[in-house]
Amino acid sequence: AEAAAALEAHAPSKSASLGREEALAEVFARGRERARPLSASEEGGKRRADGGPLLPFSGSGGDGEDGGESSLSAAQVISPFARDPTLDEATLQALRREVLDRCDAFFVSSTDRTNPYGTVLRGSMRRRGGAPAVLEALEEQLARAGPRLQGKVRLFVTLDPRPLSFEEFEAGEEKSMVVVAVPESEARRLFRPLPLQLALAAAAAAASAVTCLSFALSAFLLDPQFAAKLAEITASAGASSGALPPTTDADAAELLAKGLPIAAGIAGLQLCHDLAHAAVAKARGISIGVPTLIPSLQTGLFGSSLPLNDHPRTRADLFDFAAAGPLAG
Repeated sequence: AEAAAALEAHAPSKSASLGREEALAEVFARGRERARPLSASEEGGKRRADGGPLLPFSGSGGDGEDGGESSLSAAQVISPFARDPTLDEATLQALRREVLDRCDAFFVSSTDRTNPYGTVLRGSMRRRGGAPAVLEALEEQLARAGPRLQGKVRLFVTLDPRPLSFEEFEAGEEKSMVVVAVPESEARRLFRPLPLQLALAAAAAAASAVTCLSFALSAFLLDPQFAAKLAEITASAGASSGALPPTTDADAAELLAKGLPIAAGIAGLQLCHDLAHAAVAKARGISIGVPTLIPSLQTGLFGSSLPLNDHPRTRADLFDFAAAGPLAG
């Protein structure tokens, strides 16, 4: 919106190309001013409502640990973690000494401890097979590390979370792969189940059974005899006196016999969908939780929510897990 406004202001008085360049320069200048890094006193007074950190993005081309200058002036963002996701100095040095320096899969050139997504180790990959091969090599070395690191550090190999500067974008540069190190406790905290998740799943399953049966019975409402019998049963169940003739269990069983196959088909389709997710999750080593059904009066079921209990190792694993359900049904 600002770029459009700036172009609108510049275009009438100058040539189109010159106006566009000046407008873009003005937009980026405003962005840099608004993204001015906080001073020590300002940053110390700003915390999240839950006590978590308010951490800045790192700047381009600088070592965050050494206070490198940011070409984007470090925009303030809220960390997705409840606590500081960066490694302490002792753990970081142990990681470099016992894992990265002993493994030839990734060469570290700089370290950034100001990123809201964890400690970012920038450098270059030195292993064929791309990020999965690098991550596998690093995890093998991490498993052989000392007690300071075992079960305490989670490693990710991903694109650099730092956004490209305007100059880098104009030069056609692309983001490189980096290693992100996060304390294991914080990585698992993101997938902590809700306090009443099992109770919610049970309640949703009961509601889904009702909506599936209701949707199944609604398919026969255009049948006059079925509609009349359903109205009779409903009125008899809600009557407080014997004014209406009581209905028999056989009448109710007759209606259920018509609706249950449709309801079972809807539930079976959803079961096939979730089982496909579960099968691929087991094959790929992805830990999943209990699915929560989503009831719907219009279709019986609107699907389910299947929570992850941990990070998938690769994007390919996540894609296979996500695509398995829709492909199965």
